[in-house]
Amino acid sequence: QESHSGIAQLCSLVAQERQQREVCTQGLKQQRLRTELLLQLLHHFKNRTQDLAPQSILAGSLSGELGNDR
Repeated sequence: QESHSGIAQLCSLVAQERQQREVCTQGLKQQRLRTELLLQLLHHFKNRTQDLAPQSILAGSLSGELGNDR
């Protein structure tokens, strides 16, 4: 009787562990997705800010002036 009860408790604990592992796995998947999206967003804004940097603006206006002289 006690061994059946112990086995039932063990099975219940294993089932709880599996559920917890699934919850953690889903959480990690969501976290990876969020991280990837944030990295893409940061990359996008980095490129946008480099386009707006004073050096880029000056280089663009200088090349425009050189093109007008021709």
